[in-house]
Amino acid sequence: MENYVGNLTGTGNTTTDDQTRTRTEGTLLGATVGALAGNLIGDDTKSTLIGSAIGAGVGYIVADEVAKRKQAYKTQEELIEAESKRTEAVTAELKQVNTQLQVEIATYRKQISTLKKQVAKDTSKKSLLTAQKTVLDKRYADSQQALKGVNNELQVTESLYADAQATPDTANEKKLTAWNNKISSLKQEKSKLEQQTNQLQAMSSEIAV
Repeated sequence: MENYVGNLTGTGNTTTDDQTRTRTEGTLLGATVGALAGNLIGDDTKSTLIGSAIGAGVGYIVADEVAKRKQAYKTQEELIEAESKRTEAVTAELKQVNTQLQVEIATYRKQISTLKKQVAKDTSKKSLLTAQKTVLDKRYADSQQALKGVNNELQVTESLYADAQATPDTANEKKLTAWNNKISSLKQEKSKLEQQTNQLQAMSSEIAV
């Protein structure tokens, strides 16, 4: 992700320097917002925050998905093995999302701090702060969508796990335990995404437009 904070803090005492810097800042901001927007929206209009595993959970009804997956497996052992791998894949994908979002949030904080200082000195630069809020609002919406996908996937997984646990088989006991551990890891990552989603919303709220 492109970081334009350093480019916004140039110094200059003349009117010409100020005008040049203002034009440069506008160009850099436009390029940055454009790059971010390009990263947020893929070819299928889905945010890159919503990957293949997470995105699958956005569009389905949980009860229907549970029934569909149950019918897809011939044995309980097959269900446990396949769904355990799926849980692991979703967790790995979500971990990448959280790592990416953590870096972006730190960058946004620096950008907002820099822009607020500039606006305090020159109110004509408020448009830069408004543009930053637009980026934040878009990222917040994307994060909410990702969270919806994770929540749906987690509900399906927990339902399938509960059914498998209700009809215990000593041969599958270790596999069930491993699956349950993976579900716990998914819950932890989901909690991180919730926290970061809230941070995005809070940062956007702090920007007065």
